[in-house]
Amino acid sequence: MSVFVALDTQLTVNSVDLSDHVTSVGLSTNTADVQTTSFGSLNVTRIGGLKDGSLTVTFQQDFAVSSTWHSLEPLEGTVTTCTLKKDSGATAADNVMGTFDILLTENSILDAAVGDLAEFSVTWPVTGPVVYTTA
Repeated sequence: MSVFVALDTQLTVNSVDLSDHVTSVGLSTNTADVQTTSFGSLNVTRIGGLKDGSLTVTFQQDFAVSSTWHSLEPLEGTVTTCTLKKDSGATAADNVMGTFDILLTENSILDAAVGDLAEFSVTWPVTGPVVYTTA
């Protein structure tokens, strides 16, 4: 895949497409670094341990019934499924879809300053694996 400008990224939370209210999004995963060094070793050795991840999103706040606040508020404290793709086109080798569960640990009713667009940012932990689909 070639480099691209993010213009049409698609994010769904609990099957609701909130893409038109997202100004930034990032899904990161990591693997724990578990040392396996034993006596007599002259170098540190390692294996990969548990995997973890998080989803960070900046939303534009909207109180319409099917928009951000009403879609997210009832989910706080629960686990729900998300999908993320680079664009809204069909899932393909160059438009991989990640599907994963998140724990909605936070939400915001309002975070705004005079004259600014009302936005809020959240970081939710991924629970379980991220499954990537290419077709």
